[in-house]
Amino acid sequence: MQQALIVDDSRTSAAVLGKMLRKHQMDVVKVESAEEALELLADTRPSIIFMDHMMPGMDGFEAVKAIKATPALSSIPIVMHTSKTGDIYVGHARALGAADILNKPATDQDLSQVLERLERNSKLSVVDSKGVEKTSPVEITSATTNTGSSVDEPQVKTLHQEPAPVSRPTIELQEVVLPAPRSRRRQIWYGLLTIIPLIWVLSLYVPTERHRQALLMQQSNYLSFLSWSLSQAGSYSLAEPALSGKRF
Repeated sequence: MQQALIVDDSRTSAAVLGKMLRKHQMDVVKVESAEEALELLADTRPSIIFMDHMMPGMDGFEAVKAIKATPALSSIPIVMHTSKTGDIYVGHARALGAADILNKPATDQDLSQVLERLERNSKLSVVDSKGVEKTSPVEITSATTNTGSSVDEPQVKTLHQEPAPVSRPTIELQEVVLPAPRSRRRQIWYGLLTIIPLIWVLSLYVPTERHRQALLMQQSNYLSFLSWSLSQAGSYSLAEPALSGKRF
């Protein structure tokens, strides 16, 4: 049975991925950090590694570089299991040695497509309990049928007795295209286009703020006068004329 190693600090994400991998008849081992994964790989050779990117301590890219730099581990296909997307990220991951990308949250269909691509590229090898790699029956069959000649019974037995050497997968480096640097003059123009609207907005805001302060002062004076007038004595003689004395 093929074994899949899941390296993810999120237990929920690792549990969901592990459940989907078991549907593909895979034995699942889970660790929560890249450091734990490197310790485990010292004694174990999984068939495939699903590596998270953002983790405490060593991140996924650093772990991929460390694994690919170890000759005994470099042939294990690594799939980045992450929520990061974009051509630049994918190109960087493949340049470091990642075989494929499985975006979070993954579906059964996404996982099936990744496994099919790995199988087509012959990157998913069968590893026994002693850590020895063996070619799968599918690879042996395709190797014999591609010659165009029929294979008789004695030749089939010879193939099973002396398995063909396992070819190591090659890492295809993809060029990462970075945006061209902007010229100095273009940067100056962009800066002016940003500063001029800001100055215009401030010029509109300052008079408006002054007008608002004046209205608040006028309102405050009106309330003070109203408070003073209400506190004055309001009694007067009914015989007093309307526009004279206290009544006025």
